[in-house]
Parts: sequence; C-alpha cells; structure tokens
Amino acid sequence: MKKLLLSLGLALGLTSSALAGNPSTSVGNANYTATNTDSRLVPTVALTANRTWTLPPAASTCVGAFGSYGSQGNCGNSFDIVDSQGNVGGSNSCINIVPTTGDNLNGGNNTVTFCETYGRVVLRPIGGTNWVVDDNEIQSTGFCIGSGTTGTVTFTTATPTVVTDTTYFGSGGVGNYACPVTFTSTAQLPTGVASGATPYWIIPSTVANNTYQIATSIQNALANPPVAVATTGAGAGTNTRNGGAAVVTNTAVNISAVGLTPGNWDCRATVARASNATASFTKLNAGLTFSNSTVAVPSQGLDASTYFTTAANVTAATAIDSKIGPAVFTVPIASAGVVSPLFLIVNDTFTVAWDSATGQIECRRMQ
Repeated sequence: MKKLLLSLGLALGLTSSALAGNPSTSVGNANYTATNTDSRLVPTVALTANRTWTLPPAASTCVGAFGSYGSQGNCGNSFDIVDSQGNVGGSNSCINIVPTTGDNLNGGNNTVTFCETYGRVVLRPIGGTNWVVDDNEIQSTGFCIGSGTTGTVTFTTATPTVVTDTTYFGSGGVGNYACPVTFTSTAQLPTGVASGATPYWIIPSTVANNTYQIATSIQNALANPPVAVATTGAGAGTNTRNGGAAVVTNTAVNISAVGLTPGNWDCRATVARASNATASFTKLNAGLTFSNSTVAVPSQGLDASTYFTTAANVTAATAIDSKIGPAVFTVPIASAGVVSPLFLIVNDTFTVAWDSATGQIECRRMQ
C-alpha cells in the first residue's frame, strides 16, 4: 500500500507547478494517437476492451516536459501514461502502446501492453526513430499463465499460424518476454504443431484479442522480426493449450525470458511448478542467467539462483513456488534497439510423476 501511495504521489503530485507547462491529456474508453504536444496520457474511463494508444514520432521537436536528453533540444522528451483512477487492468482491458509508422519501440518488439491498475509507464526516445520504456517503477515485467492451466484453442492453417485462445489473458507485457505452452488434441493437432511435451513460446508482440502466434524457442519469440510457426494442415478433434513447460527430471529447461535494454537492472523471479500428487522430488533448482548456450542453471550459492535438496519427498499438494533474487544484472551499452534476453531456467530431479513449470520475471532499471 505504501508503494502504491508513493507511486500515485509521484504521478499525481506533479499537478501543481510542473504541470503548469505539462498538462495531462485525458483519454476515454477508446484508441488514441498522441501528438508531439502530449506529455502525459491519463485514462479517465474504465476500459471495456483492449485499447491501442500510438506514440508521437520519436523525432518530434518537443515531446513532454520532464528533463532534457539533449538529442531533441531542451524542452524535454519523456512521455508518461498514468492510470491515476484505476481504469486499467483485468482481462481485455489493457492499453497496447505502439510506435507511429516508421518508429520502433523496445528494439522492434513494437507493442508494450500496460495492464497495471494504478500503474505508470514512462517512455523516452533514443535516436531519431526508437522509443524505450524507461521507468524505475514499472520497467520490465513478465507474467505467464500458471503451470497446469488449460484452455481450448483453434489454429489457422497459415504462415504464420494464429492461435485463438479465449481463456488466455496474458499479454506482451511491459517489456519483452515470452511464455511457454504445450498443446494436445483429442485427435490430431494441425500439421506443424507437435503434441505433448514439446514447448512452444507465445510471441509477445502478437498477443491481441485472445489471439497470438507461437515460436519454437524463446529466442525466436523475442527476435526482431520473430520467427513464428506455420501450419500446413487443419488437424482434427479438440485442441487444448496447457500452461507451462514440461520438465524432464535432471534436465535444464527454459521456462521464460525477458529482453533487457542497456543499463543496470534489479531482477527477481518466481517459479511456479505443478505436478501430480505422487511426485517424489529430491532437488528443486532454478535460476536467472544471460547464458542460454548450455541451458544451465547458475551454480548453487549465487544470488540469482535457488537450490534445495532433500531426501525423496512426495508432494502432498500439486503446486510448488520458489523465489529468486533480487540480483543485479548489467547490460552493456549497445546499438539502439538491441535487447539482451535474461532466461529463467529450471532443473528439477524427481521420480514417479510429471512436472511442469512456468514463471514470472520482474526487472526494474536502477536509477
């Protein structure tokens, strides 16, 4: 509650002298295209559907009025979206922030979805055509649907295939991240989509109105442009989406990733596991790492990992959560638009059971 009040105080306490030259623009329950005289957008009506708000050109001569970054003169160029009245959040009531035609946002993953009730997002232009999210409160978060959750889906026969999933309420998130899912069918999945333990990754930039595209790896999901799966046959029967990635005993597996822009980041994660009640675990191991070449969890004892071993232990419940961090990760300065994936990896040891995992990564730029 203190954090919420502080965030609101910072967001709303600027309504006096600072706002004299920086008024807020009220936006209703609708799509909106910002101009270069807008600096803070405030949703004043509860959203009844996902809305798209388009940023002004990054090369505008005067965007916002908070400080100066030099490349666009001394009028300042940060850009705020503030939900000061609790009008954002929940399924299908988010704001999709997109760049204007010809510009890029967060390295080419050109949709940032803002869903945090009473939250705040700050964006700034870097270079002439690039925008990045730049806020120490909500810098980059990833949240994936829970392990073991299911939903009925359909696939288009197309390149790429589009998945319609009316029970999936995830989004591209603030930042760049990918969520793992698996698929099964009562008969036959479309040609091009494997059944069972094979994980696919929801491409964050494609999530809209309960539809999304999928990739065969986190890297493909976060690539610019993403590499999506194609289907060549319609399949048959009822198709089911399962949340989380299947975990094979004593085998490391990626369960999520977030793309970070250059800077110092304070990161933490939650791993959510689901298994059957007869699962007998002897090791629970998870960690955050930039290295994906060997798909290995960081060594025991590091701040960016959790490691727990025990004698064979049968789980009485079907859900196990573990926390990782906080830990500091540094992304070196690179060319504009480049993001570095930070991976969340699990490596459990168990018998007589099945295990699946998903997770949440949250990274905040250190100011």
